Amino acid sequence: MSNNATVKEHPLAHILRAIADGLHVEFRNGPNCYWDLVDPELHEMFFWDDEVEYRIKPKPKVKKWRWVVGYCNGSKTMLATVEHFATAEEFNSKHRGLFAVQKIDSTMIEVDAD
Repeated sequence: MSNNATVKEHPLAHILRAIADGLHVEFRNGPNCYWDLVDPELHEMFFWDDEVEYRIKPKPKVKKWRWVVGYCNGSKTMLATVEHFATAEEFNSKHRGLFAVQKIDSTMIEVDAD
């Protein structure tokens, strides 16, 4: 073999690195099956199968929305919408003087949990 030959990386090399790095890896036996965790304690009994799909477990997602908010202006209660996305807990903790009236369902997004 010459020095210029390139070695093709195994298609699951990133999965093996993830296990070595302590990340959670999942597998499933077909597109209609549930994802199960690979148990690193059983790695000696574990085998790679071309019929099985493997992935690094995705980070959990959090749903956020834009909100209709209310605030008091003298004797009147005013309504407005906010431009940023938040969960109800985030909104209530960050916006003093405003109160969440209703989330706008059509604006729901999913983002990685912190």
